[in-house]
Amino acid sequence: MTSNEWMNILINLQITTPCFPRPFICKGLPQNHEVIVIGNSPSRDVEVDWRSFWTEDGFDYCKFKTEYTRRFCESKTRTDFINSIINNLKPLSIVETNASMSKYAHKCSNREVVKTLLGNMPNLKAIIAFGEHGCGLAGKSGKLRPYINLPNESIYEFKHPYARISAEERERIFYKVGIACEEIKVSHIRP
Repeated sequence: MTSNEWMNILINLQITTPCFPRPFICKGLPQNHEVIVIGNSPSRDVEVDWRSFWTEDGFDYCKFKTEYTRRFCESKTRTDFINSIINNLKPLSIVETNASMSKYAHKCSNREVVKTLLGNMPNLKAIIAFGEHGCGLAGKSGKLRPYINLPNESIYEFKHPYARISAEERERIFYKVGIACEEIKVSHIRP
C-alpha cells in the first residue's frame, strides 16, 4: 500500500483532517514493520495535525520525534517502561500505537485503526501489549485476537504496573522478540 492508500483507509475509519490525536507512529509505511507495540493511550497529545507527518514515503518518524522532543523537552523528561522497551527494540521495525488515540482515552477509541494495522502488516512477528486496555484490545485473549495470525508465544502482555518488570524480564522479552524477527543478536540487547 502507498501512503495515499493509507490516508484513504484512515479517512474511511473517520480519521479526518486535522487529526490531533495520534492513531499510530512508525518509520515509513506500516506494512513494512514486524513488531507492533500497543499501549493504553499516549501519555501526551502532541497537538499538531498527525497527518502533517505523512509524506509520499509514509510516516516521517524523524519529523514527528523532532516535534515531540521540541514540545516536551523543556518538561522533566523520564524514561518510562514502554519507552525503554521501544528504545531497546529500535534495531527492529516497530509500529507504536494505543488502544486510544488520545490521552483522553474515553474519547478516541483506536480499535478499528489497530485492527486495520494488524490486517495489513504481512511481516508481523510480535505484539507487545501494555496495560489493561492495550492487553484487552490485542492481548492473548483481547477483543482483536481473532484478527491476529500469530501464536500466543508471539504476544507479550504487561497488564501490571510497568515499574514491576525486572531488568531480566525485559531482557528475556527483547531476546524473544529479536529472535522472532531474526534481526538482532543478544549483543544488541540492553536491559
